Amino acid sequence: MLRYFKVPEELSYCTFDRWGMNERSRVDKTSAEDKSIGFDYQYYYFLNELLSLKSGQTASYEVLDDVHIERADGKTLLVQLKHTVQKNAQGDPINLAKLDPDLWKSISNWCKVIVDPADGRSSVADQLVFLKNTSFLLVSNKSGNTRNSVLSSIDEFWNGTKSHVGFISDIRALKTKTKDETIKGYIDDLLNLDPGVSEAFLRNLSFGLGLTLPPEMPSH
Repeated sequence: MLRYFKVPEELSYCTFDRWGMNERSRVDKTSAEDKSIGFDYQYYYFLNELLSLKSGQTASYEVLDDVHIERADGKTLLVQLKHTVQKNAQGDPINLAKLDPDLWKSISNWCKVIVDPADGRSSVADQLVFLKNTSFLLVSNKSGNTRNSVLSSIDEFWNGTKSHVGFISDIRALKTKTKDETIKGYIDDLLNLDPGVSEAFLRNLSFGLGLTLPPEMPSH
């Protein structure tokens, strides 16, 4: 079974403005290249999952999420992928921070999916039914670390050393530590969930961090 993929050679970008006169700026080129790497990361993850499917499973790309896996038992795994080109002093991808937009935007997106009235989930009962059959995975080449209080608090909730009320208290306190209104809005999407729905969501949430290209991907 194929588990590794060769990263394509770096693409050369030489695009011109609408008058056909000026080359793109270095900033624009770098941004385009960074986005291309992010797309590669997402697509290779999908290919790896596709080649790793078990009997009765299907994988889809950019349908319900960046990637999603439908299992033989009718349950669905929604996967969001976040890639960074930023490096730390050791030359490794940076850590996932406690107020990281990649973390909170993914959580926000999933919270909105859970309560989406367009899919018939206005009521708490319908949201809980959805969560019985849906799990969520955030995959990134960013690494996890013990200094990320959000990941630590989630881990403590998972292993039973912290109650759901205690977790929510941690997140409320975290919200006061940022002035970024966008991040605050993402956090509110989690805080606004019904407590029972929030607890079910957290129990179905997992992370695949530090996954680089060529990827050694987690099994699903």
